[in-house]
Amino acid sequence: MVKKFSGLDAFKSKMNDADFKSFMDSEKDKHLTKGIETFKTNNLGALVDAEVLKKYPTKDPNEIALENMKTEMEKMRTESSRKDLKTNAMKILSDKKLPTDLVDYFIGADEATTTDNLTKFETMFNAGVTTLVAEKLKGGYVPPDGKAGVDPNSMGMKLALQAQESQKQAATAKNYFE
Repeated sequence: MVKKFSGLDAFKSKMNDADFKSFMDSEKDKHLTKGIETFKTNNLGALVDAEVLKKYPTKDPNEIALENMKTEMEKMRTESSRKDLKTNAMKILSDKKLPTDLVDYFIGADEATTTDNLTKFETMFNAGVTTLVAEKLKGGYVPPDGKAGVDPNSMGMKLALQAQESQKQAATAKNYFE
C-alpha cells in the first residue's frame, strides 16, 4: 500500500530507514557526479590555462632573444675573467719559479682567491721540496761548493784550460782581421 507523502516531517522520519537512506545517498552521488562533470567540461580547462599562464607567462620573441644575448654576454665575461686570472696566475708562478702545468687548478672566482690559492701552493710546494732535499742530504752528503775539490792536473781541467786558450786565440784572430 502506498502511503501518501505528507510533508517534510514524514520525509525526515524516512531518513532513519536504511534502504531509503541508501537510495538518497545514491541519488546525491549521481547528482554530484553530473555537476562535477559539467564543471570540468565548462570551466576546468580555462582555470588550468589561466593558472599555467600565471606561473609561466609567455614571452615574446624579443624577450627570448634578449635573455639569450644576456646569457651569452655573461658567459663571455666569465670566460674573459677566467682568461685574465689564468694569465696573472701564470705570471705569478713563473716569477716564483714554480711549475705552471697545474695553473688551472688554482684559479678561483676572483683575483684574491686565485692569489690565496697560489700562495698555498707555493707554501706546500716549497715544503715538499725542502723535505725531499733534507731526505737526500740525510746520509751526510754535502754538495761541492765550486772549485774546492778540483785537481788542477786532472785530464778534465787540462782540456778545459786548452778550450779556454783556444777561444782567446780565436777572438784575437778575429779582431786582427776586422
